[in-house]
Amino acid sequence: MRGLSLAAGVLVASTAAAADLEILVDRNPERLELFLSTRAENFVPIFGLPPERLADESGIVDFPSLRNGTWEIGDALLRGVPAALDGGAVAFEAMSLIVHPLDSPLPMETPFDALLALNVCSVEEPTTPLTLAELQGYVGYIAYVEDAVGALTLRLPKTGRGDLHITVREFWAGEASGRYELTVPDGGIVKIADRPRPYSALALIFFVIGSGLTAGGTLCLARQATQRQPAGASPA
Repeated sequence: MRGLSLAAGVLVASTAAAADLEILVDRNPERLELFLSTRAENFVPIFGLPPERLADESGIVDFPSLRNGTWEIGDALLRGVPAALDGGAVAFEAMSLIVHPLDSPLPMETPFDALLALNVCSVEEPTTPLTLAELQGYVGYIAYVEDAVGALTLRLPKTGRGDLHITVREFWAGEASGRYELTVPDGGIVKIADRPRPYSALALIFFVIGSGLTAGGTLCLARQATQRQPAGASPA
């Protein structure tokens, strides 16, 4: 199920990210999850999202108008961003788009963090209207693929912005496999290189035992992905 919420408040405070854009990728058997976090006002210059999809002419976010669902805004965000996995086109479907005040954003260090940020919301709209410049945005996507292995590329639109500084975090079924920084020019390509799949401690033990018991052979233990529901609606 797709998420239906756009937040006006949060539960946990965190330090704001230094990068212009944070990208988190979690590769799982037969599915690829992509999470993005940036200042809400950056949705326009980075992705070319029409500002009226989130705010009025003065930049104020109309929270009540967004209560019926935000996934369509998430879909529109990547509409002008062709994505490819291992050279083949991949179609991402938005799970949810949500925002939190800049003075109390949520972290996006792990897939769990990202899913939490997409689900934590407030049933009350802010007393003082908030603008895009006062909000941190989060959006999550899922793509069902035969194999999540391979470099993931995102071609950003040319919007007239400057260089974009990006922090990338990669995971295999929730296990961290890489973290690095990228700088992408206006209209450039974000290339998320496929990192080696991490092995669990149990897999390493069996690997060592297998190597000792066989003549030069090895024993690998495949790690199964934990079943997880995509981000859903937060109850009002």
